[in-house]
Amino acid sequence: MNEEGPKVSRDDLVERNGLKYEKFADVPFTGSVENKFRNGQLRLKGTYKDGKKVGVWESYWDNGQIMTKGTIKNDKKDGIWEHYRRYGIGTKSTYKNDKLNGVKEWYGENGQLWKKETWKNEKLHGDYEEFYNDGQLRTKGTWKNGKVEGVVVIYHDNGQLKRKITYKNGKRDGVEEEYYENGQIRQKIIYKNGKKTGIC
Repeated sequence: MNEEGPKVSRDDLVERNGLKYEKFADVPFTGSVENKFRNGQLRLKGTYKDGKKVGVWESYWDNGQIMTKGTIKNDKKDGIWEHYRRYGIGTKSTYKNDKLNGVKEWYGENGQLWKKETWKNEKLHGDYEEFYNDGQLRTKGTWKNGKVEGVVVIYHDNGQLKRKITYKNGKRDGVEEEYYENGQIRQKIIYKNGKKTGIC
């Protein structure tokens, strides 16, 4: 036994009243846990304190590559959590009190950032961006309480403005502008409460 307590398999723990105990123990478990695949590769590792998850927790693919990594505070996700596919990073998410709160980033197979969102209490709330494979900005806008709000701007892959759309409470509302790749205006459409009302 070390200063952090014993190291056991998670299968050796049982739950009582929301806390983890070693089998036949009377005191909530404090120590490290590890689980392994049949091939001996590490599958999961983490720490409990007084029967609750704390600190850094990691899980792995069966080839030894990391799958998830993040911090837990008092049995709840807190801080940055990284999720990996077999080829590399998939997402980075910010949690507070076990809920998405802050920036969430999505990555493609080439490792390039392709989407960036802002969350508040499990709802999209704040700036939002999408990118082309080369990193060029594709879309930017704003969400409010889970709905698109304000101006959303979409770009052609050459950087020229493609479309400009105004939203109100999640619905198109106002003049939508569409442009050709050379920057020339293509058309303007008027929307009201999500419905097309005319062309200008």
